[in-house]
Amino acid sequence: MESPFHLSRLPSKSLVVALKCMDIIEIKPNDVLRYGSAHTEQLWITMPLSNWSFHQISYQQFQKLYIGTSILNLNELLNLDSHIIWLGSSIFGGKELNLFIKHWMMGLTSQNVKYIFTFLSNGITDEKALWNGIEYQKQPESTKRTFKYTDPGYTVPQKEIVHGGYDIQSVNGARATVKIFKGNYLNIKFMVWND
Repeated sequence: MESPFHLSRLPSKSLVVALKCMDIIEIKPNDVLRYGSAHTEQLWITMPLSNWSFHQISYQQFQKLYIGTSILNLNELLNLDSHIIWLGSSIFGGKELNLFIKHWMMGLTSQNVKYIFTFLSNGITDEKALWNGIEYQKQPESTKRTFKYTDPGYTVPQKEIVHGGYDIQSVNGARATVKIFKGNYLNIKFMVWND
């Protein structure tokens, strides 16, 4: 019997988990780990997986982790150990983001995380509540900085111009900027600066 999901390798040490059909399926983290290896740099999960825990995968260190569905809970986000994390649609709101930032500032999340990009399906209705209990410095939109990072999907280092944002610092001295974009979708970028 053919599997209802598709695991494939792409060049540049990537592993893609993509849905072949819209039927309800059962896929376990061990299936992904079995096809992956220590040499897998990128993991792309593009299918909606309900009742699935990322616990086993969250401790794997990928250069880039793409999750195109809203199945990650806050504990799993706090445990992710990948450099670049792209969440296509997350169920997080301001409260969860507030807790993630606090954990990062206290050094309780992975220090390997350098860049997170996510769409917030629950949105942030009160930005003041998002920053409740967090020491930050809001940069004016006129402040322009260049954020540089390595993405295994590209052959050259990436550069992103950052206008404004909220600057925070962890207890270990790492600096990050949280940038909130409002439009048709609310999205957040979390960028750790390479000092």
